Amino acid sequence: MKKMRLPQDERRSQIIDVSMKIINEEGYASFTTRRLAQQIGISEPALYRHFSSKDEIIISILQKMDELWSGIVSGIEKTPDLEEKLCLFVTGHFRYIESNPDILAILFADEYLRLNENVRQQLFQVTDKRYSYLYKLLDGGIKSGKIKGSNPEALAIIIIGAIRTTALNWRNSNYAYSLSSFGEDICINLTNMLLCKKK
Repeated sequence: MKKMRLPQDERRSQIIDVSMKIINEEGYASFTTRRLAQQIGISEPALYRHFSSKDEIIISILQKMDELWSGIVSGIEKTPDLEEKLCLFVTGHFRYIESNPDILAILFADEYLRLNENVRQQLFQVTDKRYSYLYKLLDGGIKSGKIKGSNPEALAIIIIGAIRTTALNWRNSNYAYSLSSFGEDICINLTNMLLCKKK
């Protein structure tokens, strides 16, 4: 029986999703065009009609992460409250990661990223947007007297580091608990440490 041909956008999304799954479950060594084509059920030439290389697939995954960031910012900007903004920044990341656990394979692929300059630069652009936004949020909070401390750069690194470490621990536990629920606890503790008490 002949397989139904998917529309181009659907096929590209399928290729991205299956790529993340292979990398997350089997490692980068198994991420070959042959393996990917087999998993999807298409030929390698058909695969190349959508992506010219494995690097292009990885870059498309990173662009998908960038879409996540746009969604988080949209939610953050709806509230004027600093505490709520910080919590939305943290919990928004955890909710996305929990819904897309295979994305962690890309976030922690240090060796692959080090050897692939184009991919590394794309990841830097995606992560720098998050860092810059958080830096400005914290800097404004410090200047207004709402946040403790004097170094927004250090605080931004601590928060992003907490997100990264928590996500890695969740992955290493084989997703044994709700990342979103644990993220709420992270958020409460972070804001208790960072925010000045209202008089």
